[in-house]
Amino acid sequence: VPAGAAAVRVRYESYAGTQANVAENTLTAMAQPLKYIAHVSNPLPLCGGGDPFGEEASARQTATLLRTRGRAVTEQDYFDILTGACSSVRRIRCAAGIDRAGRAAPGVVTIAVLTDPCDVGGHLFSAVKERMAQSLVQTGGLVPMGRTLQLVQPRFIRVSARIWLRCGTMDSVYELQTAVRDRIGTFLDPLT
Repeated sequence: VPAGAAAVRVRYESYAGTQANVAENTLTAMAQPLKYIAHVSNPLPLCGGGDPFGEEASARQTATLLRTRGRAVTEQDYFDILTGACSSVRRIRCAAGIDRAGRAAPGVVTIAVLTDPCDVGGHLFSAVKERMAQSLVQTGGLVPMGRTLQLVQPRFIRVSARIWLRCGTMDSVYELQTAVRDRIGTFLDPLT
């Protein structure tokens, strides 16, 4: 690349598990130098790495394969197949006949996939989307012939609420406020 030209973007996969998930601008050197590479960096956080399955997770995956026989019929089947492909999948929601924009679309099955961490941004999802789609194809978990499958990220909306509470005594105002805030947070948290 000539001096002053655009940077080169390289896709790199590491099998270091969750240890490879690092903050932005953490990667500054290569493990093994390569000719003509002067500098490396990660302007975005590196994420999506998962540790190998332990005995319990392996047993769940085996039970899933026996139960589904590689076919996804229910939302739980899709969830089980997708978590086998990507350990950061936390929740999914399937919608038949609706496209990624929420419009009616006959013959389309859209699966909204929530990954953890869910607030990192689109680069995590795009990094694992292909792997999840390949897993559905390889396991035969795709929808019946003639249908289109779309894997999408959930869209989050900001919610604001003003709540008036009646408290028995002023001594318990702080405890009541804390308990209500915690319950609302738990209710709205996409991972719970």
